[in-house]
Amino acid sequence: MNVGTTLHATAELHPQKTALIYGQRKISYGALDAMASRLARALFQKGVRTGSPVILMLHNSWEFVVSYFGIARLGAITVPIDVRLKGDELSSIISDSGASFLVVHQSLWEASQPVFEKYFLPGHTVLAADRDKAQEFSAIIDNEELRWNDAVDLSDAVDKNRDIHKSHERLHLLQASITDLPLRPESFDLVFCFGVIQHTPDPAATFRALVPFVKPGGRLAVDVYAAHPKQVLHWKYVLRPLAKRMPKDQLLDVIERATPPLLEVARTLRRVPKIGKMLTRLVPLKIHEGILNQFPLDVERKLAVLETFDAYSPAYDRPRSRRTVERWFREAGFTQIETFSLLRGLNYGRAIKPS
Repeated sequence: MNVGTTLHATAELHPQKTALIYGQRKISYGALDAMASRLARALFQKGVRTGSPVILMLHNSWEFVVSYFGIARLGAITVPIDVRLKGDELSSIISDSGASFLVVHQSLWEASQPVFEKYFLPGHTVLAADRDKAQEFSAIIDNEELRWNDAVDLSDAVDKNRDIHKSHERLHLLQASITDLPLRPESFDLVFCFGVIQHTPDPAATFRALVPFVKPGGRLAVDVYAAHPKQVLHWKYVLRPLAKRMPKDQLLDVIERATPPLLEVARTLRRVPKIGKMLTRLVPLKIHEGILNQFPLDVERKLAVLETFDAYSPAYDRPRSRRTVERWFREAGFTQIETFSLLRGLNYGRAIKPS
């Protein structure tokens, strides 16, 4: 887990709590997490990938915080630059960083435009508005390109979604099966399905069920657990045959009782130099790397219970390879197919439906 995903974990626990105060503006953890995700998606579309250095040259502002978490969420490298720098000194730092992407306030862009134009292509720059003309940053984090949004879940999670996003007037929430959606075909410019496909009886059939709802020329994006040893050689695959037969209330009770002692063991093992990360995998507790010893103990316990229950409770867990994801898109007739892996745990794919 990196800084970007740590924010997401906190937003899951405290979506309405205030995360940031800037002047008269208050931003909750839920809103900050959503903004960071939108910026991360926009930067990915511009070409930012894991390990890409991204210059961050912003005044002390809420945009800096959103940008920092958005860049971290991609696993990219933030290269903050002092806003007072100009000329040769600024040019030298950019050159040494190897960065080809930039997030910058408009006034700073205008003050050093020749330097920036030397190193950054127009499509590799996001301007934040400290003057009226720069609208891209605001358009990204306000999600202006998505005019209407339909979100679907088969479980009661739709109620939690409603509570978190109740201020979004253009969000429609549906409780329905992903394979039997009560929606009109070819209705959406963008269809995305994250964290779901591997938990269905037939992941390929689930993917095919999404295809009809994408408009010609629209985009489809999905993710699925990656099929590789680090994933499949996990305690959850050993214990799930037993766990999935238990009533959910009983399973949750067992996890809540077992988590405190197991978490203490995991925290202790994580401190072992060099091999601590490997040793924690011997503990049948699901908790993301980066959380251990980084939060107050009561918060770590809550996160560990949630993550462990999520790992052991699904009836289905069917990882798929990146090659399989690419094949799904190809067989469905999509073009401009792009697949990639993130943190060796998830395989992503996205593509365009031909017009």
